[in-house]
Amino acid sequence: MGQGKGNGPSVGRTRNYLLQVFVAVLAVGLAVGLRQAIAPLIGDQAHYLTLYPAVALAALIGGWQAGVLATVLSVVVAGYVFIPPFEQWNIRNEADALALVFFAAASLLICLLAALLSRSQRVQAASRLEKMVALRRSEQAVRLGEERLRLAQQAAKVGTFEWDIPRNRIWAPDLEALYGLPPGGFGGTYKDWAALVHPDDLAETECRVWDAMDSGDYSAEFRTVWPDGTVRWLTARGQVFKDEDGNPLQMVGINMDITQRKQADEALRRSSQFPEQNPSPVLRVSVDGALLYANSAAREWLETLGWQDGQPLPTPLIELVDRGRAQDPESEGEIDTPSGRTLWMFASQPPGEQYVNLYGRDITERKRGEQALRESQENLTRLVDNLARSNRELQQFAYVASHDLQEPLRQVIAFTQLLESRHKDLLDKPAAEYLAFIIEGAKRMNSLILDLLAYARLDSGREPEPVALQNALDQALHNLGLAIEENHATITHDELPTVYADKSQLVQVFQNLIGNAIKFRADADPVIHVGAERQGNEWLFSVRDNGIGFDPQYADKLFQIFQRLHSRRTYGGTGIGLTICKRVIEQHGGRIWAKSQPGKGSTFYFTIPATDEPET
Repeated sequence: MGQGKGNGPSVGRTRNYLLQVFVAVLAVGLAVGLRQAIAPLIGDQAHYLTLYPAVALAALIGGWQAGVLATVLSVVVAGYVFIPPFEQWNIRNEADALALVFFAAASLLICLLAALLSRSQRVQAASRLEKMVALRRSEQAVRLGEERLRLAQQAAKVGTFEWDIPRNRIWAPDLEALYGLPPGGFGGTYKDWAALVHPDDLAETECRVWDAMDSGDYSAEFRTVWPDGTVRWLTARGQVFKDEDGNPLQMVGINMDITQRKQADEALRRSSQFPEQNPSPVLRVSVDGALLYANSAAREWLETLGWQDGQPLPTPLIELVDRGRAQDPESEGEIDTPSGRTLWMFASQPPGEQYVNLYGRDITERKRGEQALRESQENLTRLVDNLARSNRELQQFAYVASHDLQEPLRQVIAFTQLLESRHKDLLDKPAAEYLAFIIEGAKRMNSLILDLLAYARLDSGREPEPVALQNALDQALHNLGLAIEENHATITHDELPTVYADKSQLVQVFQNLIGNAIKFRADADPVIHVGAERQGNEWLFSVRDNGIGFDPQYADKLFQIFQRLHSRRTYGGTGIGLTICKRVIEQHGGRIWAKSQPGKGSTFYFTIPATDEPET
């Protein structure tokens, strides 16, 4: 087995070499056969017409080694078959020798370009595969974490909320059940939340909210009135985050249903009348720690802790009594039993009395739910951190890879142009065309790399700020001024609002959408309209044109990176503009889509969250 393992890499390299030789020989053989077949049509001219594609094909399929081998074979075959005297390798004409040398140099350049392209494709493919695998794993982990979080929150009757204070937007889908609302039934503003608070508790609760804007900590207990009239108790805790100037930006916190606790308080007040009938533990302890009374449920519970008559009460119970005497707001606690159950105890000292009443309730299931909630939140936090780190690494990789690819491309373009300018008189027409093809391909690859860099840099990290979209549109039209003038385009727009966004990115969105509308014009002069319509808590924007349109079945393909519906010769560009638009809009919390019919123009729609409440 050891010998087999040792021969594995050697056998693999041998197979790779044989494959490269086979590809080179096959490509050159086909090229020679094709050249011989078209010889009656072109005569003795353009000896290397079919050999250039053969070298490129060999390099793309077999790598640069196969391309170099194909170049050597092509030089030998050309000198032997196409350059007189035929069927012998004896080049007597200086022009033929120069042409042969030029062919060899150009072929090596083709090998270099093919190798760069192949390397770039492999890197991109590996990056896409790695990103897809990581994304799928992350999505599965997120779904699992969200499901665990949802179950834990349901068990513990806990929900989280986030309040974007400047925009007056509250995101709290998991709180809807605590307020008796159906999914999607919460309006999402402070006013909508205040309408759910019991009128008798609203003033005090709002005072605590506004006090938190200064102190940074929010804490309140209040009643809520459900749509069906049910009254429930909630406790709220939150933290306010501020900017550098001390202005509040966001409040993040939780709500917890404490109706059972409030009912327990009421039961505690009534327990002195019928304590034995109470299924929960009820105790009365003197201020010096002596047990005055315990119902049957309490005695059974104390026995599980190992307590017997005449012994001091367990330390956790004495500590709870001390907190009850001090009227401590935290005069409640949890006591674990050896059986694995958890009992919640509440302590209260009646005014003027020398004893403390204690009332207990089994909260084992709630504790398990809270533990699951904490674990889910920790897992979710780790997952978010991993996703953020993965995104940063992917962006850095895209930037470095694109930057490293630009330098050899610049050299290819520069030296090819230098070869063309210095030896232009020595080149025949086909050779000049081949050089032009090389330069054009290299420039196109450079454009692709620059677009990749622009895509990788979209995550600016800047905080959103109020942006007047009229200014963003004016900047985009200024950038497109030459194209608008040359195509006699007419551009109109509705009154545009102000939104929280990254201005430079929205300028890019308008510029890409309007630029496409001008590029894909019909015979008539372009007529483009930018629309804006308020729909609930977001703005719906549209860019409508009278261009060539497209088949609706390709609507989703439009926004995929480097996807094109037309040939490069018909319409220029790299096919990344709409991909950038999609990423920008999604980063701003919106959506983008398109509708069209061939020959009837196109309309691109996108949404951005509104910065204020809808007008009524």
